[in-house]
Amino acid sequence: MTDQRTRRRAVLLTAGMLTLLLSGCGRPADPAVAPTPPAPTASSPTASSPTASSPTVSTAATVASTAAPLRECTAAALPTRIAGVLTVATGASREAPWVLGDPADGQGLDVELVDRLAASLGWTADQVSWITASTSDVDAFDVLVDRHTAAEVQAAGLEPSSGYAADADVVLVAAASGAGAGGLTAADLADQRLGAVAGAASVTDPQAVDTPGAVAVRYGSVEQAAVGIGAGEVDAVLVPLAQAFDPSVAAVGLTVAGRLPAGQWQPEQLVLALPPDSPLTACVSATLDKFRIEGTLDELVAIWIDPVAPELS
Repeated sequence: MTDQRTRRRAVLLTAGMLTLLLSGCGRPADPAVAPTPPAPTASSPTASSPTASSPTVSTAATVASTAAPLRECTAAALPTRIAGVLTVATGASREAPWVLGDPADGQGLDVELVDRLAASLGWTADQVSWITASTSDVDAFDVLVDRHTAAEVQAAGLEPSSGYAADADVVLVAAASGAGAGGLTAADLADQRLGAVAGAASVTDPQAVDTPGAVAVRYGSVEQAAVGIGAGEVDAVLVPLAQAFDPSVAAVGLTVAGRLPAGQWQPEQLVLALPPDSPLTACVSATLDKFRIEGTLDELVAIWIDPVAPELS
């Protein structure tokens, strides 16, 4: 009899413990805990993806951007290399439309982008410090903006953010032709022989741009392309947007006529670069994704890119 009572108590005790465990597993998460913003993924605008009538944004990016403000994504909560200061680097070559003069003056697409990003995260204008640096100066900055693609950033051992501008192909023509910005249409190009410089989407990812004709000749540099135009090999040359306003373009007698519209796939994106394992990367990317959804990135392109490289129609 004693053994039976002992076994009965053991069964009841075991059943009670299982009930407690099962009820604990079903408890919902604490709604007061803010989610951690997602790191950039291949489906975010750093990678090629299908385009539609509206900008392509990954599901993860949409969730991060439309959720309630994240407690972690504030200047007070984000550690920087100098406490209380966001150190932003840009390259030594500062030309329109990216950086005009002193970045502290806030002129240029790259500068205004960073200013809006910093303000959105809670840094004031006098808490943003601009320096000159490159991808090799990884210990000098919190964020680097210098017209890099994600592939270039990763090759340098840094972390890319989400994209902020499409590195679409730009059409270069001889400055002497008089066909400056807005002087050509897509129909005009259909009857011309086109060349392309290494890195142009028309060569690396033809579906990313709507090229009006086949690329007849490929060149290794802008200088070689200028020689080709001068020799009559081609009438116009395609280069990535990031290279289109380099001083070397004007130096060899070429000028920007416009940029090609996007094709079936989203072009390579320009991104910000951050040090490896940066605590800022997720919040910077979430903020850029938010800007994309709100139309801020399109607004910046309309202000700084469209006047000097209008989309060809």
